[in-house]
Amino acid sequence: MKPSFLFIGFTGVLLFSVSATMPQKPLNELMKLKTAHAQEILRYLALGDLEMVKKEAEELERVTVEAGFDGKDEEYRGYGREFLRTVRRLTLEAANGNLAGAYYQFSRMTGVCFACHEHMRGK
Repeated sequence: MKPSFLFIGFTGVLLFSVSATMPQKPLNELMKLKTAHAQEILRYLALGDLEMVKKEAEELERVTVEAGFDGKDEEYRGYGREFLRTVRRLTLEAANGNLAGAYYQFSRMTGVCFACHEHMRGK
C-alpha cells in the first residue's frame, strides 16, 4: 500500500472519530430543540396523551445525547447525567401508562434544567 493511501485512510478514521464525538449541530440549536421537545412533553402531559409524551421524551433523549455534556466542568456533567436519567425515567413512566409518574419525572427534569442553567450563568 502506498503511503498516500495510508495517510488518507488514517485521516478519514481520525475525522470520523472526531465527528462522532462532536455534536452534528451547533449547541445553541440543540438546546432549542431540547426546549421544543420539553414544551411538547408539557402539552401532551396536560392532554394526558402518554403515547406522545413517550415519543417526545425519546426525541429529547436523542437530542440530549447528541448535544453531549463534555467540555464543561464536573458539576455541569453531573447535571447532564441526571437530566438524561430523568428523561429516561419519564419515557418509562409514559410507556407504563403512569400519568402521575410522568408528571413527577417531568417536574424533576425541569428542576435539573433550571439548576444547570443557574450554574452555567454563574460561569
